[in-house]
Amino acid sequence: YSTCYQIYETANYEGAYQAFSGFLEDSPADSLAARAHYYMGECARRTGLSEKAATHYKTALDSDGASGSLKLLAAKGFADISYALQNYSDAVTGYTYLQTYGDNIVSRNEGLWGLGRSYYAMQSYAAAIPVWERIHILEPESVEGTHHLAKCYLSTSQRDRAKELFRLISGKTKTPEGAEAAWFLIQDTYDSGNFEDVQKMVYDLVDSKCNQTYYLAKSFITLGDAFMELGNETQAKATFESVLNGYTDSEEITSAVKMRLEKLK
Repeated sequence: YSTCYQIYETANYEGAYQAFSGFLEDSPADSLAARAHYYMGECARRTGLSEKAATHYKTALDSDGASGSLKLLAAKGFADISYALQNYSDAVTGYTYLQTYGDNIVSRNEGLWGLGRSYYAMQSYAAAIPVWERIHILEPESVEGTHHLAKCYLSTSQRDRAKELFRLISGKTKTPEGAEAAWFLIQDTYDSGNFEDVQKMVYDLVDSKCNQTYYLAKSFITLGDAFMELGNETQAKATFESVLNGYTDSEEITSAVKMRLEKLK
């Protein structure tokens, strides 16, 4: 085992992987087997063999012979690489272990955030809510945490709670989350029939130096819709054309604008 680890220490990860593999063939029941699997996971990860790395990390995590500290390292490795591979249910397993058994606040926080992001990516919003609520209590200034909790509320028909959280971050318009929150409130104002207020909110968004062009485009589409509701077709047409001429990065946006312009003909 010591020889295998010395090879690993030289950053010869392919050689170390082969050495650890040979070690396991000779001593499969050795008490160091779990540690060998962990370092094989490290070697595989560093050489781009992500799925193989996940398998070794999970073996180390499940091993009865692994120490508590090794299990935490293996859990983090397994969770992080599973998340990167979009194997979110596996990531949940790893992050849950890290959050539950972490030996310090940093590792427990890593587990908590990883768990929230994994549930969110899985669209398991009901399961994600208690995790993001806890994160919001611990880090109320986090734009990501507030945004994800708001989206979870919105996806579980808790619109008023979502609006309250979107308002908290709607001024952070240089972030995607803050810009989305600002657009959501603009759209909500339109949906409530307050068409004149939409114009002020969109211009306020522009004045905020928002650099998130996707949500700027969506906000201007809502502004054009508001002009239509107010009977100002000329202003609506000019607004839609400005979006069509100034934003071409999204087929969603382009199609939405062309459909509206077609109706104005």
